[in-house]
Amino acid sequence: MRIGAPIEVEVTPEGEFAKLIWERWLPLGHKTFLSTNKQSASHWTTRSKNAKAWRQAANDDAKQQGNPLPTGLDYATIDAWVYKNRAGRYDPANLYPCLKAIIDGYVDAGLTEDDNYKHLDGPHLHHGGFTKENPGILIRITWQNPNERPKTPQPHSTISKE
Repeated sequence: MRIGAPIEVEVTPEGEFAKLIWERWLPLGHKTFLSTNKQSASHWTTRSKNAKAWRQAANDDAKQQGNPLPTGLDYATIDAWVYKNRAGRYDPANLYPCLKAIIDGYVDAGLTEDDNYKHLDGPHLHHGGFTKENPGILIRITWQNPNERPKTPQPHSTISKE
């Protein structure tokens, strides 16, 4: 596991890493936000080019000179705050296609082995704010020591699984 420069470190009383946190900023730039609401409204080639641009931006970000993201994390939680370029009501969860492309770019760069439930929790999308000057997405990646991770809630036992 390679560890880039985390912005926050928590240590257990025994002196082991308990939690490491990295934050990354991916500006909107020439890209557009991918939305589930517009999946059928735009042509697939337009969506594909935009998803590829977000994926490449994340991959480049992960490998940036002087401050690379870690590689080989066994498990990570990903939160994302969306900063839109214009005010208005929207549902941050509808931007999941954008985050899917970003996570794919980070996985391509080696952040985790895969983006399935065994390696990632999230992405959890949040509204960050509105800014015309610098719209984009703030990504927060958290690694926790396996001994310090919260246990996954179990399904309610009275629900029929048939």
